[in-house]
Amino acid sequence: MADKLDFSNFTQNVAGFQAALPVFGQLVAWAHLRAAGHLGAAGPDELRAFGASRASWQEEVVAFSREAQLAVEADYLAFHAACHDGALPTAASL
Repeated sequence: MADKLDFSNFTQNVAGFQAALPVFGQLVAWAHLRAAGHLGAAGPDELRAFGASRASWQEEVVAFSREAQLAVEADYLAFHAACHDGALPTAASL
């Protein structure tokens, strides 16, 4: 069993990435708790209180990410059109 993921070709191992996502979340959470209280940042107790006091924060994050996705997709389409129309240089034109 490998202890790494090949991010260059993640579409070939979707199940592996889906299985790894909870671990990534745990690692990020652990890193935040480890750094909690450092140089005036919120401490572990404050972080736990925040998580417990905001029943809808997950829905807010998901809603924000959906809005961000739409913005990124629109930006990509505008960028692609600009490249296609010659407004921006492409690798082929350099």
